[in-house]
Amino acid sequence: MRFTNGTLLTVLKDAIPYIGAGAIVRQLEIKRQQLADIEEEIRLQQAQQEELSGWAGRLADKTTRYQNMAGQLSLPFTIRELELTLEDFLAELARLDLTELEQLKQEYEYWQGRQKELEKQVRQTGVKKALVGEELTRRSGELDLQSTRVGEAEQSWGMPFGEEYAANLTRLLEDKKYKDWYPVLEAMLRHRKRL
Repeated sequence: MRFTNGTLLTVLKDAIPYIGAGAIVRQLEIKRQQLADIEEEIRLQQAQQEELSGWAGRLADKTTRYQNMAGQLSLPFTIRELELTLEDFLAELARLDLTELEQLKQEYEYWQGRQKELEKQVRQTGVKKALVGEELTRRSGELDLQSTRVGEAEQSWGMPFGEEYAANLTRLLEDKKYKDWYPVLEAMLRHRKRL
């Protein structure tokens, strides 16, 4: 919420820009680099403190000794400040919400698996399509063969069209000696009924 001209306004969620997984990863890299820089600075300060403490005992001049002591006395405070800064960075790293990044990874893996499934289905559909095409070609050939047989039967028997033709086909179907021709005769009868 925010105030504008003394009026309390609610900030809409959409008004705040979205921070994606890439930005979160980049922030983590920056924080890790800063953490490494601070640790390096702490090591340098500690090395300098050890070096200065060694020199403090060797110097005979009291002024130099006092100046070194002043520098050495300020080092613990500097080290403590750096340690506090390091703790702040570590706490901030711990507070970063990585659940969104994990969700994005899971969603990516899901869609990769889905893509593989769909590619497999496409391949299977292609195989089925080829089989259906072969079946269609085979049945078309059978239909052409039946049509040819019907045409040959019509020519050889010389049957007239119309009611008399249908009656003759029915009579032939009932006759047992033409039982091998039943499919052809039935097809002819169906064909004539359509006319």
